[in-house]
Amino acid sequence: MVNIKVKKLVDNATLPVKAHDTDAGYDLTAASVESDFLHNQIKVHTGIAIQPEPGYYCEIFPRSSVYKKQLELANSVAIIDSGYTGEIILVFDNIGNTILHSKIEKGERIAQLIVRKQEDAVFEEVTVLDTTSRGEGGFGSTGV
Repeated sequence: MVNIKVKKLVDNATLPVKAHDTDAGYDLTAASVESDFLHNQIKVHTGIAIQPEPGYYCEIFPRSSVYKKQLELANSVAIIDSGYTGEIILVFDNIGNTILHSKIEKGERIAQLIVRKQEDAVFEEVTVLDTTSRGEGGFGSTGV
């Protein structure tokens, strides 16, 4: 089990928690919400900062229920490295035709935090890659 330090930055912040023991993700909760009408976005402050132990990082995905609000996480997946110790702030794009404000409320579970083990890689420059069945086929090269 990995140790992740959590610092509450505001009184109403909620620590990440699983709804069920078998869940992969830990729910993140909105401590405050800002509407950015100019960019048609919502900025959600979780009110927490985390620090995974070295060798681990966290990925943040929107909860599946966010689709009902016609929102999507602006950067698709957020990455929290062990070296980042600032507040977790999530920006959602409004992809619907509804009014931007009041889509996310304080105290609402809005995202899931997944803990991952970091794997380092060595990149070796070569002049030729191995021959494969897909080759350089690109999009749709699997025949689907």
